[in-house]
Amino acid sequence: MLESRKRAEAGGWRVAAAVWALAAQAAIGAPHRDWTVIPLGSFELKDGRQVVTIARPYDHLGIIRSPIVIVALFDPAVAGEASPAELSISAQGQRYPRWRIGQAGQVYVLGLEALDRDGSHEGRATTLTIEVARPLPGLALMVSGAPDLALAGPQALGPLEDVVAAMPRGEAREYLQATLQSAAADLAGARREIERLCGSGDETVARLARSARRRMDFALAESRAPATADGHYRLGLYAQQAGLFRSARLHLERALSLDVRRPEAWFRLGEVLERCGENEEAFGPVIERAGMAAGVQPATWNVLVVTIVGRPKAGASAGDGQPALTPAEVRAIRDQWRAFSQIILGASRGRLRLEARFVQLEDATAAGYRSLAYRSPLVADEAASFSILAPPANLLGAPGGVDWVVTFRRGGLGVTAGPDCGVGGAAISDVPAECGWTGLLVEFCRLVDCVGRYSELDELIPTLRHAPGCGMQPNPSLGSALRAGLGYHAAPEAFRRLGVAAPPSPAGYVQNWYVAPGRTHSGSAAAADRALSESVSPGRLEPPERFVESRDAFIDLRRVLTEARIDVAQYPVAKATTWVLSPSRASLRFWLTACDRAAVWLNDRVVHRGDVYLQNAWRDAAQTAALAVPVVMQKGWNRIDVVVERPAAGQRPFGFALRILTPEGGPAEELIQATRRTEPPRVLLSDPFEPRAGTYFRWADVRDDSQRRLPQLSIAALHNRGELPANVRLQSAFSGGGGVVVIGSDSDEELSRRSGVRLRAAPRSWDVHQDRDVELNNVLDWEREAVAVYPYRRNNEWRHLLLIKPEAVEPYLACLRESPQAAQRFAKSHVSGRVLGYVRVGAVSAWQWLIVVDTLLETPLPVDEEDLLWPV
Repeated sequence: MLESRKRAEAGGWRVAAAVWALAAQAAIGAPHRDWTVIPLGSFELKDGRQVVTIARPYDHLGIIRSPIVIVALFDPAVAGEASPAELSISAQGQRYPRWRIGQAGQVYVLGLEALDRDGSHEGRATTLTIEVARPLPGLALMVSGAPDLALAGPQALGPLEDVVAAMPRGEAREYLQATLQSAAADLAGARREIERLCGSGDETVARLARSARRRMDFALAESRAPATADGHYRLGLYAQQAGLFRSARLHLERALSLDVRRPEAWFRLGEVLERCGENEEAFGPVIERAGMAAGVQPATWNVLVVTIVGRPKAGASAGDGQPALTPAEVRAIRDQWRAFSQIILGASRGRLRLEARFVQLEDATAAGYRSLAYRSPLVADEAASFSILAPPANLLGAPGGVDWVVTFRRGGLGVTAGPDCGVGGAAISDVPAECGWTGLLVEFCRLVDCVGRYSELDELIPTLRHAPGCGMQPNPSLGSALRAGLGYHAAPEAFRRLGVAAPPSPAGYVQNWYVAPGRTHSGSAAAADRALSESVSPGRLEPPERFVESRDAFIDLRRVLTEARIDVAQYPVAKATTWVLSPSRASLRFWLTACDRAAVWLNDRVVHRGDVYLQNAWRDAAQTAALAVPVVMQKGWNRIDVVVERPAAGQRPFGFALRILTPEGGPAEELIQATRRTEPPRVLLSDPFEPRAGTYFRWADVRDDSQRRLPQLSIAALHNRGELPANVRLQSAFSGGGGVVVIGSDSDEELSRRSGVRLRAAPRSWDVHQDRDVELNNVLDWEREAVAVYPYRRNNEWRHLLLIKPEAVEPYLACLRESPQAAQRFAKSHVSGRVLGYVRVGAVSAWQWLIVVDTLLETPLPVDEEDLLWPV
């Protein structure tokens, strides 16, 4: 059952009543599946008998075993002196307690026993038959999954006041009694009880009480916040971070009604719409607006979308004996593609647009499709080798004209091969006809991961294995987690740097090089598990050993060295050096072709480490797929060094090709290549705009390319900020979508006592299925928390390093509540202007990152991280 969007927008009184009634529930707001209120929709009640189906709370892992609450909503002014409504409720022939509704905000509880008895939808939904006597004008019911009602026990069923009356004495009953007081408008009495229960010895009751207090405070903040786009945006950010999804929807919609030029607000509103039960027809166009509102020129991928509709011939690998796709299924493919492409434009904040050309084929075999063996570079995440149904090259046209071919068919395998698969330089995907937008996001992320691994774009999303940990937990679907990975963990500008198919134009090849044989540090072959750049040094070729003016694009090092009477077999690598004159500083793209690993230096830095090589198309040396290396050329003579590993196998081509093009694929016409007569410059150029640790950065200035515009912080860089324990270290461990990040030292017990900051000793191990941390401290539980805090001293004054997950940066920088002394300590600079940089956590195969901010927080710190925030 989906909540009607029109209803949510209709009538200010209804929205206000909904927010007030939900606040009365006082359910916990920590954004994870154990505690979060899950919106499940709403519906109007009319006189007589009606049947409604209510989905159970869910996330990407499945059903969340949580009670369901139904809240009565109506306008008291319209109802006037009308008699209370009488509701008779039953399910599967069993009658439930009657419900008499005379006051807005009354609550009806469906406990786990009642939900589990209804097996009509395999436990995924419950169907209620409701008979209404004397309906109130405009009476509607709002449905939510409410974990706090688990305090009443699994047998809870009926009006909340009856459920509470049947509970044994204790703090659980006192907490739910306080919610009844709030619903009865006894806010002062409810507040006193909630404040008292915040100190409960029962951790669950205390956490629920603190959340109830936050909801009461939030209602006060709503009344005090300015009715401006910024005011509503901050309320929306806070509400989403605290798990108040209906309120987040309300305020983000109001912010955008006042100012549509907010990409972040559009993206977050789309997320909240899905969490509130809307489908892709509703949230897809909203997320697309995030890309449109960015006001930038997107990079374009040309995508060929092939639908195989007919029955394949016997023996074909496209799925023998499968029935043909129906017209409705073909239309559904296009609808899901549209939603998927809307998500890509929005998640990239307008930096990447998918231009699709649709083709329908009746028969895959007759069209020339074949089974292709592919070896993936993503060996850490999936099978190293697999077979994929590949299209014929003539379907794509000229090489480089298509970036991605997606083939829909019945029985599709759900696999993706990179642009080195040998099909016209394009990546290819074989997907089932019913994969939907989520399945397309899976394959897109595989493609991005593959191309990003080849191009060594570390700023792109985590691998599929870790993507479920992205976004506001609990994610309603795997697709929402992947979308969050694209939208928060990947910097928008990274999508511009992502190149798939090398442009078809022959322009841009660098053909003048100084060439020499080379050795690794050990004198033998480079270690396969290390980047090539770590095993060799390009050195300075003085004097140049051999100058090559090649007529071919491919620099055949084997031929060049053999002609110089150099025994190639004696050298594990070869080196090539050239200089290119640029009239200005320019962002360009190297397209590198090599038949084994190659490392590239530009001036004083490594721009390509040589982690992996294009494995699948080496036979066509000059035409093999190329990988994109984004670079920044400096004004003047730029030195380029390429070190190529000699292939171990027989007569595989030994060489490389390098093109310099614009990011859009056009020639960089003003560049001049060095010749034999060029006097090589003696000084290597440096990028004057390279970010340096030790200064503050404004988030608004770096948001769109944070991992290029911010410095990566080491422990040494943090020590330079001020006084930290000598042995402080940053540790992390990840498994699947969960994990832990710890910043700490051996002297944290003393540091905690002196600073007033709660510090936890680093756990020796972390089991994502058993271990947890839900208190604000120096430990960040990746599934349950968004920040970690660590104290340090600077100029003999305490400060705090705040480490923030990517999806939480915006709400924490907009709504962080600092100490009153912070204004003086930081010369009135806002926390959003005190970003220090970022730290990497996780493993090389799946980096995660955290933004580091310089703050001064009030101590002692609150227990819940949400209490660091305040939206006004």
